[in-house]
Amino acid sequence: MEKEIDKYKRILSSISANDVDKELAALLETSYEKAQRSSDSVYRAKCFYEIQTCRELGNTEDQCQIGVYVNETVLTYHGHITKTIKDINIAAPGIRLYKTDKNNAKITIGEGKGKGCYTQGIFKGPHGAYVHLDTDWSTDWKEQTTIHELLHALGFQHEFKRKDAEKYVNINTDDYQYIDKGDHQKIPGLTRFDPFSVMMYPEDEEMERLENGDIVWRLKSGTTPNKQMSELDKVALNLVFRPCIENDYNPKIGPVTDMLYCGRSVMTGNQQVSPTGTDGRCGPDNWANCPACRVLIDGVKMKCQRMHDKGKWQGWSGLFYCGKKFTTPKTYGKNGSSLEHDGVCGPDNGPPCNDCGRELYPEYEYSKEVESDDDCVIL
Repeated sequence: MEKEIDKYKRILSSISANDVDKELAALLETSYEKAQRSSDSVYRAKCFYEIQTCRELGNTEDQCQIGVYVNETVLTYHGHITKTIKDINIAAPGIRLYKTDKNNAKITIGEGKGKGCYTQGIFKGPHGAYVHLDTDWSTDWKEQTTIHELLHALGFQHEFKRKDAEKYVNINTDDYQYIDKGDHQKIPGLTRFDPFSVMMYPEDEEMERLENGDIVWRLKSGTTPNKQMSELDKVALNLVFRPCIENDYNPKIGPVTDMLYCGRSVMTGNQQVSPTGTDGRCGPDNWANCPACRVLIDGVKMKCQRMHDKGKWQGWSGLFYCGKKFTTPKTYGKNGSSLEHDGVCGPDNGPPCNDCGRELYPEYEYSKEVESDDDCVIL
């Protein structure tokens, strides 16, 4: 993967506690401070997972409308831009990106030969945001870079520039793309540290993982960033742009679980092991819900509080976990894939223990879904 060329861009505005409402800002600061004080990586993850359900569902008119002007000279990236706009709109029902003319745009996208890929400004700034995409960029990374830069335009910073980044990565360079010149640019994370974020750079001699710093690294075998938004990227989007009712998004409480479900087919790609018969939809009756529904507190406040009182939280898979060891480590094959389970319930993904699994699927049996020879669904 090629990296952003910085000499052409101004300092980026970034999502921080000041960019969200006061209640969420207070929660973020508190969770960050609690996580910073702990050397227990499971506890640090739990601090963030416990606050992610905190937004109220907005009405259609509350949706954040952001016009995007794609310069008429853009040819190479046109398909990637269209797909990125669609993907963001689906992931976060509280935001609607739409193509418009340059006079009504808050984000302008252009392309050119050389100069690299970079973003200037932020959509809500006085001059909006400008995204430059390099036609010489590696073909394999044009789609990923389009998403990466458009998220910059929406205000998101690099994952490795979090205030707690030193617990997860080792930076071996003075390049300002990795090292901020001032703490004012470093931000509290909106979610737990996410090595799968599309806002990461490749792991190389300039940025190395601290494998002993957090168990989350066990889940990532490669050194390159995701080419699509991760589950936690989507959670972060929905924390900033609260979900709003629209034509295909109007979540309801599931009668079995007391959790919100929208019924959309948006649950593929998060590598959760699901009960046989799971169809990739968010509910509508049981199992995990999507990142948009996951942040909403409407009608589920008591359910979430009960889970927290039991010492459980929703990981990035959308399932509940308790972080306890409940079985022996196992490598198992499902649907042609070889998966590993360390015997611990969570804290991020994978099959939960029976007690946690039954919070979202009353018939759940770890032995049936994982240890048996029967196929389950791997989304």
